Amino acid sequence: MACLPLFAGLRSETLARLSRTIRLLELPGHRAIFSAGQPIREVHFLVSGAVKRFIMRSDNVEKVLELAQPGALFALGETFAAEIYSSFAETIKPSVMLVLSKSALNDAAAHDPVLSLRLLQAVAGALHAGEFSHQQHRALSVTQRVLDYLLELAGDRRRLVAGRGLDRPD
Repeated sequence: MACLPLFAGLRSETLARLSRTIRLLELPGHRAIFSAGQPIREVHFLVSGAVKRFIMRSDNVEKVLELAQPGALFALGETFAAEIYSSFAETIKPSVMLVLSKSALNDAAAHDPVLSLRLLQAVAGALHAGEFSHQQHRALSVTQRVLDYLLELAGDRRRLVAGRGLDRPD
């Protein structure tokens, strides 16, 4: 846990408090992690694999909210702002996550200002990325948005795509 940027260098008491509730979760691809309507009791850190978080629109069409890559704390805003999930999360491919108690993380943040600041930075970063993504989404064609989605799934390997004449606009 101490190797994750969010927790690196934290006080030993904070790490001990958190480690009491942490567990490793390994899931195959296309497996549900949580569903809308479930209470939010845990926080998920993606160690390896890929996770898709989405909602189901009223016309029963899936709308992707987030594509989490390794190192991500996903569903960040929802985790800290709500008591019940409004979204769904599932693995895209086999994935490993560190899962810890939301209440333990909140308690640790209340006692450790460094952790509190890092969580605030993570939430602000997610908000900023969402704002930028929303603005960019409106300006791109459907083809460009699909290409962005595929690049994000592939880990944004522009070198491979650029060599085929499919460069993504900046």
